[in-house]
Amino acid sequence: MKQQKYRLLGKLTAILFGGAMLAPGMVAAQEQAETAGAEVLTRGPVHEAFAGTVSFNPQVGIIVDQAPPALIEEVPPEQRLEGDNVAWIPGYWAWDEDSSDFLWISGIWRNLPPGRQWVPGYWAPIEGRHQWTSGYWEDAETTEVTYLPEPPKSVEAGPNIEASSNDQTWIPGNWRYRDDRYAWSAGYWAPARANWSWTPAYYRWSHRGYVYVDGYWDYPVVNRGVVFAPVHIGVGYRSRPDYYYTPSAVISLSVFANHLFVRPSYGHYYYGDYYEPRYHNHGFYASYSYSSSRYGYDPIYSHYRWENRNDRNWENGRRDYYEYRRDHQDARPPRTWAAMSARAPGDRNRDDFEVAQRYDSVVNNREGRQRFRAVDKQDRQQYVSQREDVRKFAKEREQLETRGDKATSKGDNERASVTKEKIRRSPVVAKKSDRSDKDGGPPARLQPRASEKDQTVSRTTDKAGANGATNGADASKAKRNKDGTVDRDSAADTKDKDKAETTTETRVKPGEKRVKMPNTQGKEKREATTNPQQKEKATSGEKRQADPTPERQANPTPKRQAEPTQGRKANPGERQANPTPERQANPTPKRQADPTPERKTKKSEEARESAAATVRKAQRQAEAQPKPAKQQAQSEQASRPQQQKKSQQATAQPKPAKQQAQREQAARPQQKSQQTAQSQGTAPTTQTKGQPTTRTAKTKAELTEEEKKKKKQVE
Repeated sequence: MKQQKYRLLGKLTAILFGGAMLAPGMVAAQEQAETAGAEVLTRGPVHEAFAGTVSFNPQVGIIVDQAPPALIEEVPPEQRLEGDNVAWIPGYWAWDEDSSDFLWISGIWRNLPPGRQWVPGYWAPIEGRHQWTSGYWEDAETTEVTYLPEPPKSVEAGPNIEASSNDQTWIPGNWRYRDDRYAWSAGYWAPARANWSWTPAYYRWSHRGYVYVDGYWDYPVVNRGVVFAPVHIGVGYRSRPDYYYTPSAVISLSVFANHLFVRPSYGHYYYGDYYEPRYHNHGFYASYSYSSSRYGYDPIYSHYRWENRNDRNWENGRRDYYEYRRDHQDARPPRTWAAMSARAPGDRNRDDFEVAQRYDSVVNNREGRQRFRAVDKQDRQQYVSQREDVRKFAKEREQLETRGDKATSKGDNERASVTKEKIRRSPVVAKKSDRSDKDGGPPARLQPRASEKDQTVSRTTDKAGANGATNGADASKAKRNKDGTVDRDSAADTKDKDKAETTTETRVKPGEKRVKMPNTQGKEKREATTNPQQKEKATSGEKRQADPTPERQANPTPKRQAEPTQGRKANPGERQANPTPERQANPTPKRQADPTPERKTKKSEEARESAAATVRKAQRQAEAQPKPAKQQAQSEQASRPQQQKKSQQATAQPKPAKQQAQREQAARPQQKSQQTAQSQGTAPTTQTKGQPTTRTAKTKAELTEEEKKKKKQVE
């Protein structure tokens, strides 16, 4: 009770002495905060409401052994940022591994993103320890939160096609939960805006389940507001009931281009000196490498990259900037306000080292783009009341998510558990802009366009860690807007919710409609359109393709294998059926001692004529057999070379009379050699056409000796 009394006294004191014209009192409070137990840091976490990380695979909150301290009394500065949509968002405690203690993340002046409301994070006890749950910007019209099972692992791999314009930026894809299952929504190119930064859709982990945060337009860093530096408050001061703190040091906006890091495991951006290699091993990613590492998407870096799209060396320069400070400690910025103030004025004002500034110097800078005005008593009372309402709203969220039923993934034979809870509106809600895009208002929400290429949509069960990676956008059933874009929210799956199955749906050529078939049955079936002209073309095309098939099947290839056992008939259209008459019909005559050449020649003629007659008879029988029209044409075409070859052989063959004369002339040297052999006492030899010469009385060696002797006698 005494503790609450002191806290109430501190609130009243801050309100009474916080008028717009009480500058000396506020300055004294600021000096006391800087010197009495509050060490201003020039590195550390960035307030989540100012910049939140986007991870492709949502990360579970970090767990620490220590309990966070009680929230301190934080009073906004006496000067506020001008704007109709500017609000003060209070700070919170964050864990720091280097000091093994909690840091105070100071509150911020925030130019609220149009159409969004802030849902703050919280620390929750868990089994004797404490776990952090990150905040997020929800749609301002949301009155019910849906807690989903864990989405499958992201399949986002960056652009697979070139942008059609230099003014476009890549929007990554993500999983969408519809009708008891997850469906993949592919990435796409979209036009970027100079004065707006697109934050893509992502998931936030909570104790109850995963919350889907749809994409939205936000202001670039230079127009988002004022973010104050974190401070380390001593244990003796943070526990004092009459202690309150007013931030006085502002983080320079240049650090978001030079010294920015992403830590997805904590859901925070970090600024300042985190260049040592050990930070990379603990999950700190340099802003330039976060998107390329496929861990997530960095809207801040993506917007800077788009602004420098005409500089081809800009990304290489960002990498060189980081690597140089990683390897050179003296080039790194200071870590505390005291260390930065101890530097020489020349080094202190360098862009590399000036990571923080005094708030009063920013307010009095007339050359800057930000304008400020004094906070009156009524506004200050409103901010104090809003601070307490934000903390109450965070406590309600903690109770809702830690005590309710958790969303679970479904097993093989059960449905997934999805829970929904009604919530009240956040105390920090952006006003709805009534200005159009041309007048400086927010652009229309981005919607993925239907791809011109064939896409495959796969719907899988929402089992955690499912391996149902898919390609393309789920736009088969989606409605289309007037500009041709797909209304993603109108797409719906048509499969039965009670069955856990995977279906595919492939875009086909024009004139055909898609038919969904289970993957286990192989390829999907396609049905031709009912258009008569296209149907007739498709039918004629099928006939033309089907004609050669029966002809190839009717080709009598099997007959050539079966006919030899049945006494194959000669076929003039086949090369094997044309026997050589001389080789097949010419029998080898028996060896005779006294051959008669004329009689043997006559028998050979008769044998050849008999063989030729047999061949002609076989040809006539083969030609008499019926054949298909196509086979007949092929047979005639194949038999032409054989017929031409036979005609050439017939033309070259001598007539019987001439052939007889040639044989007699050829036999004369043989008869003369026989007479010579008889006069010398050798046996005569016989030789017929196609037979080798035979010697009956003497061998070849003896005849050679006789010829040598005869030759010597003649000489």
